[in-house]
Amino acid sequence: MGDANDFGLQIRLHASGLGDSDRLWRAFLDATFYCQAPRHPGFLATFTPTGPVIAVFTSENGLARHCGACRWFSPSGADLLALAPVGHRFVIDPGTRHQLIVDPAQFRGLASGPAA
Repeated sequence: MGDANDFGLQIRLHASGLGDSDRLWRAFLDATFYCQAPRHPGFLATFTPTGPVIAVFTSENGLARHCGACRWFSPSGADLLALAPVGHRFVIDPGTRHQLIVDPAQFRGLASGPAA
């Protein structure tokens, strides 16, 4: 599995205009994320006015701060995209300054990721 720290670095570089889209994409695909595990297989979603979102975190500590003690699982970014229910978006590190929303629909069918 990849390093979420590299993903975090790539997000900061991209936001400042210094990042490379391909590196950001690769870092996302390789990063390990942490998700609260529901009772049944799948993702735990929150329904919002703009559609369902799934909270994912770049660290176990971030998950614990947001959700408290809970069951969890840790997919890669590639797994998140492959397993995402249709119509759901991911909120990475919700409630933080570096919160990021990823819509898997933007990437469905792309073999190597978004164009730079």
